[in-house]
Formats: sequence, C-alpha cells, structure tokens
Amino acid sequence: RPVNSPLSFKGDRFWVDVPCFVYRYSHRHPRNPAAVVDAFTKLAKQIETGWGVDAVYVFDCPDSMPASKHCAHDRHLRRETAIARQDRIWQAIEDGAYDSDSLLLMHAQLRTSRGTAVVPEGTYERLQETLRQLSLGWCKSPFGDAEAACSRFAAEFGGIVVSEDLDAIAFGAPRLLRRFGYA
Repeated sequence: RPVNSPLSFKGDRFWVDVPCFVYRYSHRHPRNPAAVVDAFTKLAKQIETGWGVDAVYVFDCPDSMPASKHCAHDRHLRRETAIARQDRIWQAIEDGAYDSDSLLLMHAQLRTSRGTAVVPEGTYERLQETLRQLSLGWCKSPFGDAEAACSRFAAEFGGIVVSEDLDAIAFGAPRLLRRFGYA
C-alpha cells in the first residue's frame, strides 16, 4: 500500500539492503565510487534525520554464500564477469585502440551488460567507513544475501525491510518498503 507520510514510520526500524541502492547509484555514476558513496550518504541521512527511523545497513557477504548454485552466488559470478568485460572495453576506449567498427561492437557489448551493475572498486569499503564515521549501524550478512539477512532480522527483531529485491518476501520479510528514495 502507498505511504503518504514518512511520519507513519517514526519509531520503526529499517533493515536496509545496501547493495540494492549501491547498484542503483552505480548506474547513475559509473566508475565513480565517491559519487556512489555521497548519494548513499544522502539517503542514509534522509532515513535517520528526515524520517526519524532507526536503520541498520546490511551488506552482502559473498564469502558466506553457500557453495551450491544459489541465486546470489550466481549473480555475484555474473557480476564479476561483467565487470571484467566492461573494464576491458573502457580501457580500450580510453587507450584509443579502436576504429569505428570496433567502437560499435564495444558499444553493443556495454549495452548487453547494462543489466549488471558495475560497482566501482572500493565502494563498499568507503561506504562502511562513512557509516562508521556517522555512527550508523551496519553489518555484513551472515547468510550471504543482504536481503536474506534483512528479512530474517526484521522477522526476529521487528521492523521493515527496505529493498528493491522481491526475494525479501520469499525470505520471510514481514513488511517490505520498495521504491524508496525515488523522486
């Protein structure tokens, strides 16, 4: 159901799926981790001060993902492959090592990998440090997926999951807030 006022959440706890927002901001600011961190910091300040909500920011932890073919594990591998491909393409463009035909091919390859967000290297570390400096709570998911952890924490400790990923419902989120931070 639509939310008419941020005051309706005052006193609630948000469990924020950080990667969902980092991917969104990485699409807006490719290859610029500082801009991604700034955009996320504005969102965190809006949640904490503007909405008066206590939030915990949850990060993915690929190291703790199950070795089986789990969707998040597969997504992580696809993302790493796309990052490597996009880095090679950007490097070729920056080096000027292309003609008009190969530029068209590179453009097509970049378009096919658009569905996979390329998070600039060091973004998560910078973001964790920023949250630490702002004295905001954050953790790495003990389950691999941030939305799995958010859902479980919200079910156990109460609160609302803030994520664009509908997997949160499958993981048992009691309440899910989507489209957060869009103008």
